[in-house]
Order: sequence, then C-alpha cells, then structure tokens
Amino acid sequence: MALDNPQNVPAKKCRYDVCLIANENYFKKNKINHRSLKSGSYAIFKIPHTEIAIGRLQI
Repeated sequence: MALDNPQNVPAKKCRYDVCLIANENYFKKNKINHRSLKSGSYAIFKIPHTEIAIGRLQI
C-alpha cells in the first residue's frame, strides 16, 4: 500500500506498507509492528512492483 504520492514525494522517500490478513497472535508472537485498517471500501489493484511502474502510478 502506497503511503505517499510518488508525483509529490521524491522516489527515495516514498513509503509503502505490506497488507496481509493474519491472526492478532501472529503479530505479537513475532514482534511485528502492525496496524488495522478501519472497515470501509478500498480500491484494490495490481501493478508490476518495479520502480518504473510505481513512479507512473496516478493516485
């Protein structure tokens, strides 16, 4: 999940999160930082995960 707009933020400073579904205990057991998304509607799309593809992404 992109946290920054690559058109407004330099490529080296863009931040991304990985999204996955897991049991709450998994995060605690493995000491992984996490956050939950609020319920609602989200857009889901696939793009090649390359620097060029991310740079072309229109948010």
